[in-house]
Amino acid sequence: MCKIPAWSIWVVRICLAALWAFEGVWTKVIVQDPHELGIVTTAASKLGLPGRPTMIAIGLAEGILAVVILVGWKNRLVACVQAGALLTMNVLGIVMGGGEIKDPVSLLVHNLPTFACIALLAALGGVDRASREI
Repeated sequence: MCKIPAWSIWVVRICLAALWAFEGVWTKVIVQDPHELGIVTTAASKLGLPGRPTMIAIGLAEGILAVVILVGWKNRLVACVQAGALLTMNVLGIVMGGGEIKDPVSLLVHNLPTFACIALLAALGGVDRASREI
């Protein structure tokens, strides 16, 4: 058996929260990155939605997700939401993004560590326990 210290769960939690906050609030709301806007606008138009407001809504939702991750609310449920959101955004961006994502395989491979962190939080839960054995 291997003990997982509680602080290591905090590290994963902080990293995931920072990722969602950066990709959401910073990239989609504050900076409104042109590359992100291109992907979202193309995909959103195929669904009958306006590009920029859709991107801002996604960014705000990602920001809320960051806060929920950081406070440790309903780890397994939030992990499912994260995995679903990440997978959905990747698939929609690749399929409906109009070629804006130049290397889809790279995108998916680069998201594997994020999926691993999501799974870790889902499995080990909150930091309210001193340590975990695996």
